[in-house]
Amino acid sequence: MEFSCFCRLVVLVHLFILCVSVTHLHSLATDEAALLALKAHINPETQNILANNWTAATSVCNWIGVTCGGQPRRVTALNLPSMGLNGTLPPHIGNLSALSLFSINNNSFYGSLPNELSHLRSLKTIDFGINFFTGEIPVELGNLTMLNDLYLSYNNLEGTIPWEIGFLTNLKNLSISHNHLTGHIPSSIGNCSLLKEINFSGNNLTGLGKNCTMGVEDGPGTGGFGNFLTLSKSEYAMSFHGGGGGLVLWM
Repeated sequence: MEFSCFCRLVVLVHLFILCVSVTHLHSLATDEAALLALKAHINPETQNILANNWTAATSVCNWIGVTCGGQPRRVTALNLPSMGLNGTLPPHIGNLSALSLFSINNNSFYGSLPNELSHLRSLKTIDFGINFFTGEIPVELGNLTMLNDLYLSYNNLEGTIPWEIGFLTNLKNLSISHNHLTGHIPSSIGNCSLLKEINFSGNNLTGLGKNCTMGVEDGPGTGGFGNFLTLSKSEYAMSFHGGGGGLVLWM
């Protein structure tokens, strides 16, 4: 009887180890598949160093621009700035669920921003500046509540700034300048009380929708938002400093 119980325990332990191993492999395999899909959506003539480096013959964690971390190991950062890449972002990119940094700044990516970006709930930095993205800013980006930095400047984005931007309460830097955005700046942005810099310049925005009051952080450890700034439309940069906090607004 005791031997039988021992055998069952050994079987359960082995099953547990097998499940953990399969989950680990599946996670990395999913990340690899997502990045290979991205590669397939990049013009082969512009793949440059990725052509021979991003292959199944090399561990995804050793690919150019890729950083892995955590246990089990996952792709946590994708950093491909200024690499001359020309292509689109496939929906598969939404499978990189452990990603905290996503930077493709200063390339030639085009097309719309996939809604699947909203699946990347661990993202803290998105830097898609200086590309050729078109379409509207997806309202689903409001789901990325851990986001600290959102850079979408120098693209061809259209439409309005989504109200859901106000759900990004951890946002510190917001730059969506030099696009083709129109309409009002949503007053919901007043919920983003940690913002340090906002850049809306180079668009066709008509001003703030109703009154927008922005809390400016007092500084580390003070536990409050003792300074507030009421934003209004202007043609120049406004800055506000006080109590250890500061906000710079570019209109």
